[in-house]
Amino acid sequence: MYPRCYEVSITTSTAGAATGYAPVDHGRVLSIQYASTTLGTTGSVAYTNETTTEAILTKAPAASKPVYYPRPAVCTSTGGSVIFSTGAGTRSVRDYFYVSDHRVKIAATACTASKAATFRVTIG
Repeated sequence: MYPRCYEVSITTSTAGAATGYAPVDHGRVLSIQYASTTLGTTGSVAYTNETTTEAILTKAPAASKPVYYPRPAVCTSTGGSVIFSTGAGTRSVRDYFYVSDHRVKIAATACTASKAATFRVTIG
């Protein structure tokens, strides 16, 4: 399966809120990039699976153009985190977020008013 990168453009309202969606797809959410610097550094941007409402990532907009590689902790059958030991302590085992014929929803709140922004969502 080849990775697909979708550009999602949003424009905030006078209240600094906006919502956009990547197209319906299936696969692993490989990366999310805030490709603009127009939303300011206040407020937040939440990335979720539109259908399941599973939270993928929530971040404040940044002055740079960061790329995030979201990975949730793997859970045991009892709900605990799967961990492994290293020389420096323990770490959670992490895997990808998956979408199955769903869209990734991008919701900005309390950001700079009346600004356009672009995000890139890579699924593969």
